[in-house]
Amino acid sequence: MTAPSTTTCVICQRAVYAAHVDADGRCVYCHRQPAPAGPAPPLEIRWKEFATPLAPDVKGWFHHADSVLALLEAERPLTCVEIGSYRGASAIPQAITMATWGGEMTCIDPWEALAGSYEAIQANIARYGCRNIELWRLPSVEGAARWVAEGREAPDWVYVDGDHTDEAVTADLTAWWPLLADGGLILGDDYGNPDYPGVARAWNRFGADKRLTTERGLNTWGLVWIRKEPAQKAARAPQGAIVGAGVEVAA
Repeated sequence: MTAPSTTTCVICQRAVYAAHVDADGRCVYCHRQPAPAGPAPPLEIRWKEFATPLAPDVKGWFHHADSVLALLEAERPLTCVEIGSYRGASAIPQAITMATWGGEMTCIDPWEALAGSYEAIQANIARYGCRNIELWRLPSVEGAARWVAEGREAPDWVYVDGDHTDEAVTADLTAWWPLLADGGLILGDDYGNPDYPGVARAWNRFGADKRLTTERGLNTWGLVWIRKEPAQKAARAPQGAIVGAGVEVAA
């Protein structure tokens, strides 16, 4: 995996990945040229830690890290949830990235499938100094109930990466969608992966039921998301430009 090229737009001073430049060479944030230009910001240095496995014993999957982190940087969510965290291969890069603007993440996972995974993620969080990660050791749906019971602030980023069956993905989407903040994203991966056919079925059905567009970045390991869009939400740059691969409506 190669670390993405990251520089700073000289107009709006935002961190700009190559994927943040549209077909006309304009920054997707300020829509002006020139972009990108200038030295690489600290985010690129942080990213290099994750261009290879976090450490020999940190196992997990974050193949589409460049797209997820670019989308994360564009959205800048403050209250984040990750469903299914294993040993932290995706949670830790996201937490380090969002720490630059004060974002916090709650990882929800029963940590029952593989022995030692809970102790491993605890150790990895400590190793990388992620003070903005909280671990909830329980199933996703129970986590949603706890979120409500504790009166937590509505999350504006919910990353669904737990059990990849149709039933489980549907349960996760159904449980967390009502809690999602207006304008927030609920997203996941492995859409279209032939090993997990239930993922696409669940997302397609959920999007159709909500009459909302299911968007995904092409060639990004099945990255898929739905925005809970309020009428008063300010217009954003096209997300296809942000993930750098175009957007298509899921079939």
